[in-house]
Amino acid sequence: MSALGRAILRLAACVALRGKTLAGENVYDSRIEAVDFPDGVAIAGSIAVRSEQDEGDALSHQNGGPPFVPEVELVLEISMQARLGQDDGTYVVGVPETDDELEMSLDIMETQAEIALFRSFATAAVGFRAVAKRAKSKGSIRFTDPKASEKYAARYVVYKIEVDDPEIDIHDQVATGLARLPEPFRSVALAWPNGSVEKAKALALAALLTETPPPAFERTVSTIPPPPSTQTPGTTPNPSRVETWTLQQ
Repeated sequence: MSALGRAILRLAACVALRGKTLAGENVYDSRIEAVDFPDGVAIAGSIAVRSEQDEGDALSHQNGGPPFVPEVELVLEISMQARLGQDDGTYVVGVPETDDELEMSLDIMETQAEIALFRSFATAAVGFRAVAKRAKSKGSIRFTDPKASEKYAARYVVYKIEVDDPEIDIHDQVATGLARLPEPFRSVALAWPNGSVEKAKALALAALLTETPPPAFERTVSTIPPPPSTQTPGTTPNPSRVETWTLQQ
């Protein structure tokens, strides 16, 4: 189930990155949300973790079909966010044009992020690498306004990562909570902090990994005698055998 692996990979990256770079707690799943600016600071780092293209070959080239060997593009949108005050006392947040200091901040965050994901031995990092079996390539792309050709303080770091494609027992009506997730996803999610948004998402995802049980039918066998008009005098009639399947309530 490559889509499940893609989701857990993204959440595992968020857990591993939070608090480990200049972005601090500003690590988000799929999009930049409410950036936290320290007191008196108008610029803060942020990382949005996204999963883009996902493709994979069948494990068996003879039979085809799942399981596949998925390769997911894990994208880190690393950027500096500026708090811009307005005349009415409110403020907006946006990515500023870059300069030497902002560029250095991006370089540092990219380095810190790579250490947090692939070099650290912290529990969250080890969990991420249990999902991310192998990083096959990396690219780091600058964000440029295609209309104005302005250079902004943002980079897209793209890793092509091979992930697991484990089977899911959708008929298991006993397991609950994170126990519904297949390994290694189950153990990884169990280690995430209680109360974290990633663990809450994993619990919600696990609850959906089931299939409505197929309807049960009850078999009834009955005999129906032939109508009198078809009976031959002096013979024993052969009744018809009828099977009836009734949907159980």
